[in-house]
Amino acid sequence: MRSLSMLTLCALLLLTASAGAAPRTMISDYTGLDCTTNAPAPAFEKAGDVNGVDVFEDATPIHIFAGKAIGMSKPFPDTDDEFKRVWFRVARVQENGKPSKTSYWMQSFYINCGG
Repeated sequence: MRSLSMLTLCALLLLTASAGAAPRTMISDYTGLDCTTNAPAPAFEKAGDVNGVDVFEDATPIHIFAGKAIGMSKPFPDTDDEFKRVWFRVARVQENGKPSKTSYWMQSFYINCGG
């Protein structure tokens, strides 16, 4: 009986911890960074758009200006679904090391900041 109650307590603690976990907040950690794309990456005029207006080639240097999360946070924040809901405002980094004046929105799924 005692082992059953310990098992029940452990199960409740695990459920409580996962239910109360804070949503992934990676936006503030990445704003201002120079990174690259990790695949041919579609770029959009607005976060959440479905029709891209440009495509950045794989390993394109980019600068991140801002970000936003679209939709509800996922129960398992380290999954592809979570990365797809976070969007960053980005611009290509030019040869002189400065970001282009033209910026787009891109899903974080396509961005590599060395992690």
